Amino acid sequence: MASAEFLINMTQRDLESMSRAELAKAVTYLNDVATKRVNRIYANENIYSPAANYIVRTGGFEGVRGKDLNQIREEYLRVRTFLRSETSTVKGAKEYVSNTWERLAEDTGISEKDLQKKLTPEQIGNIYDTIHRMQSIDASIALDYGSVQKQAVQTVYENPNISKEELFERLAEASQQSYEEAARGFNLFSNFA
Repeated sequence: MASAEFLINMTQRDLESMSRAELAKAVTYLNDVATKRVNRIYANENIYSPAANYIVRTGGFEGVRGKDLNQIREEYLRVRTFLRSETSTVKGAKEYVSNTWERLAEDTGISEKDLQKKLTPEQIGNIYDTIHRMQSIDASIALDYGSVQKQAVQTVYENPNISKEELFERLAEASQQSYEEAARGFNLFSNFA
């Protein structure tokens, strides 16, 4: 069996030249490597990994039994994407959390130390999951990502026991109010046209 690094970096030509049995064996091996990474990440309470969280949220890695060649290729691409992600390792996830604390402190005006005392990496993950959920419903959230993120962090900072659903509802309500205020402002200026 080739190394995980080789299998992760296969070219399209390599992938297409493999038989179903060869690819199934490679995907099974990569799924094992990826599953170990996810388990290591979740064994550490002080880190959050968007890559691992996505895999867990979408049901983990799929086996190859009963799948045709194209389905196995799709699973290969999924596991390869995870393994190439910076946050698929404990080290990468720790760096991500560290950078996130710095960025959130800068964006919110709350000190990094205070954020770390009051919020857990899991809560930060919930904030990002909620923002991404909002973006899937309303793509314009991406245009105002910074203020939505700031509001989400401040809401969780002030209410550490808030559920994801309640956070979503509060952010959606605030977003709606922001749109209404912007529309009223636009209507005021439209009288001058």
